Amino acid sequence: MKKKGTYIKEYYPQYKIIYIWEHECLMENKILEKIKYWLGITKFSLIKYTIDNLKFKKITDHIIIDKFLYTWHYIHHGRHGQDYGIYFKNELIAVARFTSPHRKEIATSLKYKPNEVLELSRLCVHPRYQKKNLLSWFLSKCEKHIKRNFKEIKCLVSFADTSYGHTGAVYKASNWVLHSKTKPNYYYIDESGWVMHKKTLWNHAKKMSIKESEYAEKYKYEKIWGKEKLKFIRIIRKN
Repeated sequence: MKKKGTYIKEYYPQYKIIYIWEHECLMENKILEKIKYWLGITKFSLIKYTIDNLKFKKITDHIIIDKFLYTWHYIHHGRHGQDYGIYFKNELIAVARFTSPHRKEIATSLKYKPNEVLELSRLCVHPRYQKKNLLSWFLSKCEKHIKRNFKEIKCLVSFADTSYGHTGAVYKASNWVLHSKTKPNYYYIDESGWVMHKKTLWNHAKKMSIKESEYAEKYKYEKIWGKEKLKFIRIIRKN
């Protein structure tokens, strides 16, 4: 039996399969905006402004950042950490979230202790406020604040997921260095096109006391491999 994507491509080339990710089902507004975008019935009009009119701010209320990322970031808000925002006329237009490394090996592979590294886990700008050099300016502000207020932090790290078309252009423009590439990861998709993160499927399998592969086979989930991630670093304090 042919895979759904191949079947559509061969017999119905005028159509395109569009997938909505599992986590996106929690974001009604985002799904509506995506559907409108696919149908070509709406486009964001960019707000005109200059960087001189922006205000950089350290944000201590995680809920503010969570709501922004919940709406605009493709993988939700993630773990809490050190949060920063950019405001234009009292409106939050961009956020950055730095957390402790999600695996200690991220730090030790760089010959640092885990508490000497912060991971830029989320970087997001409101679609209507996209602007050249905005994020590189934002990252520079974040870096200066971290260096001034977190004396133990020596290195910043982040990952660009090529599965989503990210190449690390913002990091390169901000003088971060490409350190290495991680192995491709995978997710699952069922016959109807429902996408499930591998950790979610693993959790379901664990609750049923069966293997991940057994759960995937039982409920007809196909393992789909993504692409590599690019690991970028920015050394802010030498030993």
